[in-house]
Amino acid sequence: MLRTALALNAAVGLRFTACVDAHDYWFEADGDDYLLDRGQRYSEHQGEAGVPYDPAIVERAGCLTGNGHAAAVTPSQSYPVRIPGPCTAVFVEADSGHWMQALPGARNQPRDQVVGALRSWQSLEGVKRMEPWSAALSGLISDGLELVTAVDPFQLKRNDKLRLLVTWKGQPRSGVAVAHDGAAGGVSGKDEG
Repeated sequence: MLRTALALNAAVGLRFTACVDAHDYWFEADGDDYLLDRGQRYSEHQGEAGVPYDPAIVERAGCLTGNGHAAAVTPSQSYPVRIPGPCTAVFVEADSGHWMQALPGARNQPRDQVVGALRSWQSLEGVKRMEPWSAALSGLISDGLELVTAVDPFQLKRNDKLRLLVTWKGQPRSGVAVAHDGAAGGVSGKDEG
């Protein structure tokens, strides 16, 4: 079986190109609340375990309560961002701005501000942590970037596959990079729901 909490991440470019920030986001429980962390603590990638971020990137946050009610919540404006709980599921959507790829590497700047840009995107990331399973988790709980599973992931055994639907504004999306516990899990397909 999986850990008692399951963290899922998705990253999507403005045009839904597959792109992933160099660091992963996840939630740590802090009493009844949740702290949004970033880094490579649970990743196989090398790098710092914790990497500070600007709390202003969190554009929305939500909580699914034990009675199945989903509600927007107000995150703290300090690092690390605190999401009030308790929640059966907690989620955030973060926008780290425009990025561009040039020969020297990726930069956090719009393409039109850099000579020689090869491609550009706006990085929008969604992070969702699920606690005990409830039927409410098999449906959408936000209208933003969200990962949805129709089955109880806590009942899966090692090497079982977890099938996810990636949605944006309530609609399935393909070409979205997906990670689980810091490891790249692939890119979403053309599921219709």
